[in-house]
Amino acid sequence: ERSRTLGARLLAQVQGLQARHPVIGDVRGGHGLFVVIELVADRATRTPLAPWPQTPPALKALVDAAMAAGVSFATRGNLLLLAPPLVVGERELADAIALLDRLLAHHFPPEPRR
Repeated sequence: ERSRTLGARLLAQVQGLQARHPVIGDVRGGHGLFVVIELVADRATRTPLAPWPQTPPALKALVDAAMAAGVSFATRGNLLLLAPPLVVGERELADAIALLDRLLAHHFPPEPRR
């Protein structure tokens, strides 16, 4: 039950990130404490940041910065995998999502509008 509850909260928070970060093309999961974020170069065309199965350098840098801050995210190609331990606290989860928000803004700044 806790996994379902926190998983739904995690999914909603990540969907909020999707609304703010154009690099997030799709968000999948929410059935328990597991979410997959697909990063794209262009949300409209779903063009990947790098050819499969390569991990884009900016995504590697994001994961390294998160690890330096004490948060572990996993990648697979253009996918960012969030699978916190089932004992994660609500505050820890919120802090990790806030960190991800800052790192996305830093490593994938939106293109300036012309």
